[in-house]
Amino acid sequence: MLVCRAWHNLIQATPNYWTSVVIGVGGVIGWGSKLPQEIQKESFAEMLDEVLERSGQLPIQVTVVPGRVLDFEIVSNALRKNARRLRTLSLLPWSDGQGERVPSDHIKDLLDNVFPALEQFIIGDLKISSHVQPASTADTFNLTAPELCRLACKKHMINPHSASHLNRLSLTNIWLPFPSVGVELPRLLDLRLFSCDTCEILPSLSTPALQTLIVFSEMVSGRLRAKPPQYVNLRELQWSDTGAEECFKEILELSPNLTRYSNYVFGKEHELDVWNISQPATVLGIVSNSPEAKARYPSLKEVCLDVAAGGEISGLIATIPSIEFIRILRDPREVGDDDNREEEARTLEGLSRKVDWDVGRGSWRDGGAEANGVSLG
Repeated sequence: MLVCRAWHNLIQATPNYWTSVVIGVGGVIGWGSKLPQEIQKESFAEMLDEVLERSGQLPIQVTVVPGRVLDFEIVSNALRKNARRLRTLSLLPWSDGQGERVPSDHIKDLLDNVFPALEQFIIGDLKISSHVQPASTADTFNLTAPELCRLACKKHMINPHSASHLNRLSLTNIWLPFPSVGVELPRLLDLRLFSCDTCEILPSLSTPALQTLIVFSEMVSGRLRAKPPQYVNLRELQWSDTGAEECFKEILELSPNLTRYSNYVFGKEHELDVWNISQPATVLGIVSNSPEAKARYPSLKEVCLDVAAGGEISGLIATIPSIEFIRILRDPREVGDDDNREEEARTLEGLSRKVDWDVGRGSWRDGGAEANGVSLG
């Protein structure tokens, strides 16, 4: 018992143990299904202040599940007192879809604070209610965080007062109007769009430093609303293949320095039924019909495709000889009758003398963009 008490006292008195706080479920505030709903308001406010004070003057990471907090004003007040120490802030929905609706005014009141040290902000698919619009409608909130580096928004959009330091941006299910004039994101390196209005968003963003672009959609998109400048620094493009879509073709033509391309999004391979895909990868048709492909993509070295036959891969390599590595999710040697399988085996054996190739759903050799950034996709 004395040992347990000694450890308890040590933890209570060590600020480093209290720099990560979860409010609404799990963590130090909210155990199981009873807390914090059944805590008296005064006790909840005191408890929250005490927990936040235990980290002393250290930077803190806070996750809030607003739908599990009956009095969100208490949370706003507590975070307001510690706004200068907030390093990351996440507002997330309760995992089972239950929980109270959060008035949009409460979220706005919280974000009306200035967060001078905030580097990462995440807003999930919260159930937000408003006096002027239905609860299902997406909201836009302003955020003043001059050091913000990473931003992830799902359904609801965050408009940072300053985006000069933003280098990671993830948008999921965002269909709100974007300004026609380019939003300046001079340091953005990683952009992820999941089920968004890609043709509207990409022309609205000025991203001269962009290195990684990831686009996931189950719908065929149209043409870009306007043509953006070339993505001269773009090195990696992951774009889920939904067939011949003009938007993808336009972006591909604007990306002359790609080193890595995939026609599916890493981490979503399990959602693809590759054995029922009948059409070849869209990029194969684009490249085969482009005599300038070799000159247009001189740096392309790594390609990932959901399905492709050996002959199609040979044609791709012949057109773009800089390619060094290819991964295919569906093994072409397991498609068709015995004669076709034998032919595919011979073709792939010949390819092995030209490139390094692999089949299946294994990880990319160095993880690609999977390990980078922050995402709610």
